Amino acid sequence: MARDNSDSPILAYNSGGTLVGHISGSLVSEARGLAIDSSGHLWVSNPGNETIYQIDLSTGFSEEGSIPEQPRMLSADRNPVTASVVITGTGFSGASLEIFDVFGRRLESSPFTGTYLWNASGVAHGIYFVRVSDANETRVLKLVRTSSR
Repeated sequence: MARDNSDSPILAYNSGGTLVGHISGSLVSEARGLAIDSSGHLWVSNPGNETIYQIDLSTGFSEEGSIPEQPRMLSADRNPVTASVVITGTGFSGASLEIFDVFGRRLESSPFTGTYLWNASGVAHGIYFVRVSDANETRVLKLVRTSSR
């Protein structure tokens, strides 16, 4: 919902009608022409300064009125892993990736730019941990290495 002449022109409600977030007036002083695209982005026009804003709704709303940072997430394209796996991460900047076995031995380390292909065919079946770290946060992903069927 958009409102003119308010300190919070964009309000978000859940399907039950409860207010769940807002974007304060410091971001979009006037909001008109609201639209949501197929990717889940909210597009808002501000006729006052002839600007169009794209807001990623999956990241939530910020009390300060700024667009929130992209959440840090780490995932694998398959788990359990049989031979290789693509590890994907979002929200990291200047990150490093390390892979450890269950005994804490580091098997691999590499700069991480968002995707990493791990060839696990040379390691024994078992549990492995992928750790991705940047200056702000560390995320760990547990992988299980099994035989192919």
